[in-house]
Amino acid sequence: MSSNRLILQDFMEASLVRAGALVERPEYGLLEAVLPDDLAKHFMSDHLVLAFDYEVAGEQPGSTFVTYGSNLLDKAIGLALNYGRFTDVYRTDISSTPPGNLEKKVRESLEFLRCRPPRVIHRWMVDHIFYEFNFRCVFRSYERSEALVTVVVDGYTGLLRPGFSGLWKNVVPREQPEHRLPRADTLPLPDLYRRAVQEAELQVRKKAEPLLRAADQLKERELAKISRYYEQTIREIQEKIFNTRDAGKKERLQKQLAATANDRRRRENDAAARYNVEVEARLDHLVAYHLPCVHIKLEVQHKNMFYNQIVVYNPYSNDVESPACPVCGGPARRLVPGDAGLLTCDRH
Repeated sequence: MSSNRLILQDFMEASLVRAGALVERPEYGLLEAVLPDDLAKHFMSDHLVLAFDYEVAGEQPGSTFVTYGSNLLDKAIGLALNYGRFTDVYRTDISSTPPGNLEKKVRESLEFLRCRPPRVIHRWMVDHIFYEFNFRCVFRSYERSEALVTVVVDGYTGLLRPGFSGLWKNVVPREQPEHRLPRADTLPLPDLYRRAVQEAELQVRKKAEPLLRAADQLKERELAKISRYYEQTIREIQEKIFNTRDAGKKERLQKQLAATANDRRRRENDAAARYNVEVEARLDHLVAYHLPCVHIKLEVQHKNMFYNQIVVYNPYSNDVESPACPVCGGPARRLVPGDAGLLTCDRH
């Protein structure tokens, strides 16, 4: 499947998931989506089977072939444009009563070194926000390609949540919350954005590596071809200069030799520039995912000192999220008593 078809498939999947559909890739060149009621009205169906390869479409009865200019693609583009640059989506159809085994889950998920086992002293449900930064990346070299780089950052801790997108695929979002919950504290959005940019740069570099390797191979191949051609041409001119006794002709050949050397440098510079890889990345859109999570206040004792630590239980992943180390800001699964009454990661 061509890169353009892959872009179409990625775009359709991202648009449908963002709009609340459950989407799977059952096989090559195929998307299958189950649509909520409001989205079903937009596409006139609650179930879509989309093919992005003509042969795949022919092998899948009932599928719709999606290509540029198709009616279904136009509807998806209209849907994406309606969402704009920033979207809030909610998931609140969950019991407001936290599970009773939180203390056990905390002890299984986190390790408190040189401390007594943690004790839960308070727990409460909050509207916890995960921010999904979507960067549109354009790679320019001997060919042009695009990619969407997605980074999810926990608004409360500022930590990356790389598994969040896979978790959200099993969630049917809502445009309005079902219940009102107190909102969790969030870090300033510019700080979250800077963290997302750092991660996006790493992902973009990784995506650019195959293009860089291919471009280097093609550049070396073309430079070698240019070198062979001009070395042969220069040898022929030098032989003519050596064999001629005519001063005027020798002078013309000398000028031709200099012009050939200049032309060679120009051709080599052009070839090198043609295979340079340039990357342009910009924030395309931002999605704020609101999930009800349990915030747990722990009391941890080390000798005669007592430490308080807030951790987050995510009922959708059934996991206690890693807290952020107050020293380095990194994820801390193992915590140790530190200065100023704080628990830090074991690297400090």
